[in-house]
Amino acid sequence: MNSRTLLWPLLALGLLLSGCSGSGSGGSGGEPAPAPAPAPNAAKLPQLPQAQVDVTMPIITIGGITCNATTASEFSSCLTTVAAASLSLNHEIVLTAGAAYDGNFTLPGRSGATGWVVIRSSAIANLPVGTRVSSSQASSMPRIRTTSTDTAAIHAASNASHYRLVGLEVTQSAVAHMYNLVTLGEASNGIVNTGYVIVDRCYIHGLSTSETRRGVNMDLRLGTGAVIESFIENIHETGADSQTILAIENPGPILIQNNDLSAAGEVVLFGGGDPSSVTYLPQDITIKRNYLHINPAWKGTTSWSVKTIIEFKLGKRVLMEGNILEYSWPGDIGYGWRLTVRNQGGNAPFADVSDITIRYNTTAHVGKGFNFLGTDNDQPSLAQKHWLIEHNLWYDMGGQWSNGSNNFWVWTGPSSPATDDIVFRHNTVINATAGAFLYTGPSGQTNFTFQDNIIHHGDYGVYRDGGVIGTQALNAQWGSSYTFTKNLIVGMAAAGHNLGEYPAGNFTEAAFSNVGFVNLGANDYHLAASSLYKAGHAGQASDGTDLGANITALEAAQAGGGGSSDITPPAAP
Repeated sequence: MNSRTLLWPLLALGLLLSGCSGSGSGGSGGEPAPAPAPAPNAAKLPQLPQAQVDVTMPIITIGGITCNATTASEFSSCLTTVAAASLSLNHEIVLTAGAAYDGNFTLPGRSGATGWVVIRSSAIANLPVGTRVSSSQASSMPRIRTTSTDTAAIHAASNASHYRLVGLEVTQSAVAHMYNLVTLGEASNGIVNTGYVIVDRCYIHGLSTSETRRGVNMDLRLGTGAVIESFIENIHETGADSQTILAIENPGPILIQNNDLSAAGEVVLFGGGDPSSVTYLPQDITIKRNYLHINPAWKGTTSWSVKTIIEFKLGKRVLMEGNILEYSWPGDIGYGWRLTVRNQGGNAPFADVSDITIRYNTTAHVGKGFNFLGTDNDQPSLAQKHWLIEHNLWYDMGGQWSNGSNNFWVWTGPSSPATDDIVFRHNTVINATAGAFLYTGPSGQTNFTFQDNIIHHGDYGVYRDGGVIGTQALNAQWGSSYTFTKNLIVGMAAAGHNLGEYPAGNFTEAAFSNVGFVNLGANDYHLAASSLYKAGHAGQASDGTDLGANITALEAAQAGGGGSSDITPPAAP
């Protein structure tokens, strides 16, 4: 008997549900991102970011100041000079490539500014616009280095605004501990009302043996901040979380685009503290074409505290598109993604993680996929709502990256207030054989869609607290308010389960080798022309396209973003 078990009669009913196809372009430099296709049921799809950061390079016109600085003292003098100059004109400070600027440099307040201050390398021509920098280009950058423990190399004063840092190396001497290498705002330390700051083509790094908690603190109460085409590495600490980029208070828009970012704790974190007002909740966030990773050389060789690759404890109207996320293991958590709304200190009941779009991303070499907390289980918060997760790829999960707990998606949190409108469709998940692909907790959620995916069943498939699986788990969790159809669930029989335990209209295969990928062994997850799940075949998706992620569109969305590779993983450590 053929290993394929398909509910072919149901396919004759036609393509009843609509899905999504299309490219992953748009959303940066002021361009609106294309809207997704409608949801197949009553689910309300997320809003995309409603504002974008304009990253056009300022031009120094007649009347603008150019201040050349060859020493640290001249740099400080230039900062004072341009801060006192016209707030409506663009000015620049030019630092000498290859020169050392030791000290702690303050970006002065410029309340009411509309013109920019550009602080740049004299060799900026060697660092072309639109191209991510690397450590090999440090000779084309001035080196700004703090020699003081826990004092940032560059830090903003209150009311600092309209600064652009271009082509700078920012680092530290061999001090034992550093909080932030670049502080653009920090309300907890009285640095407020900052905004309109862009970090562009910079190399920001700690040292391999020193503790550095954070690369860039992006607390900007005035909003509008970006990190683009930059390289941030060696951000790590023992016994505390560390991040390349952190934002707690920043009403947006925020752009993180085409960077190489590496840290031990959370590579990028939104939240971790309480905004003083809902006005400052991070929102209108675009994160595109980045390589986000934890250094695999740290696995088993250092005491750095490892947690997850990206985490949202706060955030509204977020677009994550065309990123590559790699390496996370259970030093603490081991997830690739954590979306866990938190009223961290109990002073922000307005804490929210809603209107989230995650598409065309690749996640690999992680212990687990998603940790999703619908509502803060410790403090009052809003419930997470309006999520769309589509056309993403996960592979090489579990195994050496796991401690044995291999659930792909863990969904927990209080049952009230209810989480609403979560859509997971057109994803390809080459997950571990152990655990569940969806582990759920409280009831009372509404409008859940799980459709057109390729995923491994694991031991338990859809599992709910209390020991029920499949349709029973879905009914207990969402009642009748869900869509679960046209999913290819691999490996059910080996776990002692079958399609009869799930809603009608799904498929199963004994192994991923039966799916019809172009080259499973080489991690090429396009569907071959002969695959039963290819468009035009009986197992096609509900919208008439290929089942699973659109790998061609995913590769296009990631093009130009670098990473360790487009899809093929590097050698394991």
